[in-house]
Amino acid sequence: MVQNVEPQEALFVPVQGGTNTLPWRYLAASEHQAALLNAVGQVTRQLTIGSQFTISPEGDTPAGTGEITLLVAPTSEETQLRVRGDAAAVQPVPPEPGTAAIVGALDRLAIVVQQVQAGIKRVDVPAEIEESQTNAAAAAASAQEAEDFAQAAAESALLAASFDPANFQPIADNLTELSALTFTPAGLALLSVAGAAALRAAAELGDAATLDLASQAGAEGGIIADELMTPLTTRQAIEALPRGTVAGPSAMNVLWQNTTGWPVMMHCSAGVASGDVVDVRIGPNSAASIFIARDAFNATVTASFYARVPPGWYLFVQGNVTRSLSPSIGVY
Repeated sequence: MVQNVEPQEALFVPVQGGTNTLPWRYLAASEHQAALLNAVGQVTRQLTIGSQFTISPEGDTPAGTGEITLLVAPTSEETQLRVRGDAAAVQPVPPEPGTAAIVGALDRLAIVVQQVQAGIKRVDVPAEIEESQTNAAAAAASAQEAEDFAQAAAESALLAASFDPANFQPIADNLTELSALTFTPAGLALLSVAGAAALRAAAELGDAATLDLASQAGAEGGIIADELMTPLTTRQAIEALPRGTVAGPSAMNVLWQNTTGWPVMMHCSAGVASGDVVDVRIGPNSAASIFIARDAFNATVTASFYARVPPGWYLFVQGNVTRSLSPSIGVY
């Protein structure tokens, strides 16, 4: 199998998994170089033999040709696959008749061995590239630090050169102005009186400044208007608020008034049938004209109604059919 050993180059349309016929047949597979190019012929990616493309003599039809198979997917900008071959091995003598298959098998074995060897040589290349990139980045950072330091030093030198002590007034010149300070009557009173209430009054904080703090009994009673509440007495007053329940209306179409003195959350339940229509209304007078809810029923069910009734307000559960309300109870 006579080979052409002159350096050659071929261009193909890149397709992942696609196989193209080379116009030469080299045994030295590792001597091949392949790259992906963009539309203007610029290299976008240099490919590695064995992992990103393979070379094979399987395309020895017509005679003296080989095959290249692309193993990676090209990007949208990678429109050309360029292959270059610089063979170092050649078979100047055709094989003996009947031995072409054996020679072809040996050729394929030689190519596999060469691709493995080429892969072994490239194992540390990514690590070396990464180390080089790290070292380059560190060198760039050091150079930037040195540049920043030099700029800061130059600015400091300019400041030092322009410093003139005559432009700065001595601090001692301003200390004499302190003798002119005077105190207001309220300030003098703060220096002389004792007691928190007296201090607050002397500071002229207003009427609230002289108020005493409310006791627990005063806070819970809620009728003293000239004492101050603290977080503690506020909590005590809230905890002392009455809690309880109150019976609500016993049936629909019965007006009920909240006489507890506190807001009440009322819960009413009733058995209703198909065709029942129920309105829930509240109001500050017996008209109870504020609608809370309206329900129309198409089956026999137990319905629940809720309403928050302010102190003194009225609740009216109106139904087109009067139904008993049970339970009917409010919580305050």
